[in-house]
Amino acid sequence: MTTTLEPSAPKLEAGLASVAQDVVHRAMKGGATAAECVVREGDEFSTVVRLGQVETLKESGSRAIGVRVFFGQRSASTYSSDFPLPESSAC
Repeated sequence: MTTTLEPSAPKLEAGLASVAQDVVHRAMKGGATAAECVVREGDEFSTVVRLGQVETLKESGSRAIGVRVFFGQRSASTYSSDFPLPESSAC
């Protein structure tokens, strides 16, 4: 038997929200006509039980950022899971 809990609802903490706001602000300051940023954070936990005994426990966390910038009719987008947290949010 395998039990998997779906990733929890995205936790958009104040620190992650400020990262998104900063990215959009920098894009607009750099000359973009429009910009958007999506930041997501989630956790996942799964358990495998065999013959009534816990066989495997897995826990993982993820964080991702996506950015789309427009310059008139042109656009560019990028996505990453490797970005620094604001110092106030770092553990």
